[in-house]
Order: sequence, then C-alpha cells, then structure tokens
Amino acid sequence: MDNSYLDDVSGVAGHSSDHSSDSGSHEASGGISEREKKENGGSKNREYVRQVMEETRQNIELWQGIAEAAAAAKENGRELAKRQRQVAPVRLELLVTIVDRKKADFYADLLQSFDINMQMIVAAKGTAGEKMLEYLGLADNDRAIIFSAVREDRLDDIEEALSEKFRTVKDGKGVAASIPMSSIMGAASFGFFSNEREMFKGDNA
Repeated sequence: MDNSYLDDVSGVAGHSSDHSSDSGSHEASGGISEREKKENGGSKNREYVRQVMEETRQNIELWQGIAEAAAAAKENGRELAKRQRQVAPVRLELLVTIVDRKKADFYADLLQSFDINMQMIVAAKGTAGEKMLEYLGLADNDRAIIFSAVREDRLDDIEEALSEKFRTVKDGKGVAASIPMSSIMGAASFGFFSNEREMFKGDNA
C-alpha cells in the first residue's frame, strides 16, 4: 500500500480526533458556566430576599414605635385633661342664709359639710312687729345671717339640703339666696374659698 495514502488517512483521523476533543472541551466548559450562572443567580435571589426581609423588619419596628408614641401622647393628653379639670377654676357664690339665731350653729355645721371653708355669722333682728310675731306664733324675731363662700357646682346640693331642713327641723325655718362672686384676689384665697387644696398648697409651697 502506498505510504502517502496511509499518512493522509492518519492525518485526517488525527484532525478529526483533535476536533472532537476541542468540541468536548467546549461543551464541558459551557456546562460549568451554566452552573455558575445558576449559583450566582440563586445567591442574588437570596440576598434580595434577605434585604426585603430586613427592610420589612425595620418598617415594622418603625410603625411599632409610631404606635407606641401615639399611645403615649394619648395617655399624656388624658392626664393633662384630668389635671386641668382638677385645677380648673370654678365659680364661687356668696350664700346668704337667714335663720333663727338659736339655729345658727346648726345650719353653719350643715353648710360646712359641703366643703365650705369660710363662713361668717352676723346677729340680726327680724322686721316683723310684735303683733305679726304673735300671729305667726313666733317667740321673738332674733335672727342670724350666715354668709358662706360656696362653690357653684355644690350650690344645688346645698339648696336642696337647706330646703329639706327648713321643712323638717323644729323652729328651723329660714330663707337662703346666693349671689355670684365675680372675682377673688389671689390664687391662695381662691384655693381656700373653693376648697381646692392642691392649688392652696401649691401657692404656699
């Protein structure tokens, strides 16, 4: 056989072998690259999920902080409103009660039970004559006038109590009327007359 023919066949076979080897190497290289892409893609996805979860956690903490601050502000508002109601000035009235002089102490004690800190009793004489006194069945016209500084918000209870005593107590009839007080000079004086103990203490602390 011609040696040149064998050399040609051998060369073609070698070339084919080299081509197959290069192709296999290229395919192998291509397979590694795909795995790397998948791994890189998965890593990026995990990182993205982690970032989203972290941002979500931070947002939850932020909203929790806002909710707690709002609740604290609401509670502070309630406490402030409560303190304002406690120290808010109430109107005062001067209660004038006219009773039999023998019953002056009884009615003064009754009025004092309504947190009245200032009272003054003045002796007085009734204007009825002796004939009128006899007609009404009264022994004398000696009277007492009780001046009391009362809180406006207690006035209804005081008037109801007085009215009940005027009807039921023997020789305990009388009359009462109130006059609004427009102003009081000094916070301490107002605190004393209105029985606002906290205001009175605070002003003298």
